[in-house]
Amino acid sequence: MRKFSLLFLIANLLILGSCKSKVTFESQGFDSKKIEVFQTFISDEIKSGKIAGAEILIAKNDAIVLHEAQGFANLTTQKPLSKNSIYYLQSMTKPIISVAIMQLVEKGKLSLEDTIEQYIPEATGLQIILDPEQGMQGEKVQLKESITIRHLLSHTAGFSHGLGTNKMEIELYNSLYGPPLQMSENPHNTIESRVRSLLAAPLIGQPGKQWYYSASPDILALIVQRVSKQTIPDYLKSAIFDPLGMNDTGYNVPDAESNRVMSLHFHDQSGQLIPFDEQIPTSGNTLYGGTHGLFSTAQDYLRFCQMILNNGTLNNKQILKPETLRINDTRSD
Repeated sequence: MRKFSLLFLIANLLILGSCKSKVTFESQGFDSKKIEVFQTFISDEIKSGKIAGAEILIAKNDAIVLHEAQGFANLTTQKPLSKNSIYYLQSMTKPIISVAIMQLVEKGKLSLEDTIEQYIPEATGLQIILDPEQGMQGEKVQLKESITIRHLLSHTAGFSHGLGTNKMEIELYNSLYGPPLQMSENPHNTIESRVRSLLAAPLIGQPGKQWYYSASPDILALIVQRVSKQTIPDYLKSAIFDPLGMNDTGYNVPDAESNRVMSLHFHDQSGQLIPFDEQIPTSGNTLYGGTHGLFSTAQDYLRFCQMILNNGTLNNKQILKPETLRINDTRSD
């Protein structure tokens, strides 16, 4: 099976495989001219104001092929972006929570076919909206079957993420995250609170009948907490981060490392790329989400990706069994 994979995370990192020693492009089967084209593309994206900066980390098997940073960590201060900066991972938190769930499946603490009510008793009386344009108070129907862990993992449970443009999606977004771009107006400070809001909202479809990108990983995070009887940060640290050497990954950044964090940027009404007025807090965070919330680095996330590519093991530390990964493995030989 091919031992390299490509992951481009804008905010901003590119990961392909793992790293130990620096080598030439050609010795690892890469075309240096194509790498140069890619580097130029990233540079042009920065110059045109589409992104503030990017950290590029390319590796194949155990050899670093390219690791560099371009652009700025903050466009206002013009602080250059450095290699191994810390990024707000946003939805790249989701795969990590999914691995945590599969660890609990391996240990026999839960099953993919278990219903969420077994771990989240609050998940009763769920309903499905008939017309999302009518908003969350529109006409609804009952679920025909229970939602399972498998549904949550595969985004087929019927939940939404509040990222659409219809009335219900907009209302859901505000109930989960508060007004857009206003970090201080977040209505929740615990995962329990945000999951309650998600469960109070109608679903968009019957369980197992559609794929729809969703906030289901927040429910998975709460299940991890309740089944493991640990806080989500403690579980992830002991079961995933420490074994993999992901020392810069967590829901809060130590004060001494906060200067490494890249600022979040957005395009204002004129189209200019500028930093958010309110940045995501790097300390004091108490909402340990499954949808988003983690901070990490390119090298830390590389280790996580390489563990997946190595059938669940990295540096003699087994995070998942190969047969567990094969359950949902879509890679080709």
